[in-house]
Amino acid sequence: MLSEADGIVIGDAGGVIDAVFRVGRYLAGISEAKDAQAAGEQARRFRERVRQVIDQLP
Repeated sequence: MLSEADGIVIGDAGGVIDAVFRVGRYLAGISEAKDAQAAGEQARRFRERVRQVIDQLP
C-alpha cells in the first residue's frame, strides 16, 4: 500500500497504481494510473460522482 488518506487506498498492484474507495455499500476505484498522485485525484473525482448518482437513486 502506498497511501491511505481520506478514505481512499492507493497501492501498487503488480507495477500499476490502483486506488479504491467505498461509498455506502459500493466499492469502486480506478486502475493503471500513472502515479499515486494521479490515482488519488482521479479517485476523489470518481467518488464524488458516485455519491451524486447514489443520492439520485430512488
